[in-house]
Amino acid sequence: GVLGSFAARTDISYALALIDKPMYQELKTLSELRNEIAHSHYELSFSSARVIEHCSRLSYIANLRDSATEEIIFKPEKISSPRERFLITASIVANIIILTALGEIHLTRAA
Repeated sequence: GVLGSFAARTDISYALALIDKPMYQELKTLSELRNEIAHSHYELSFSSARVIEHCSRLSYIANLRDSATEEIIFKPEKISSPRERFLITASIVANIIILTALGEIHLTRAA
């Protein structure tokens, strides 16, 4: 159907202001990474150049701050591998989407 793809659901979520622009951009990068892996004729891993390139573009967690101290939560030097960046990003993004759906948080659209 019309909303059958992950990319289509991401686009409509952003258009309806259900997610903010940084989340939208991160979901697009995750979608591109998924497509790269799913449609590759070669075996890919987190040490593959194309996977590393996609993972290096994941930036959502770099801007997350502790609400009490305003300190950056995930310092870049602490996330040393593409695999760690992917796993942390996917976990955080999934949790934010769940909390937003439950009405626990609301992502505001950046100007």
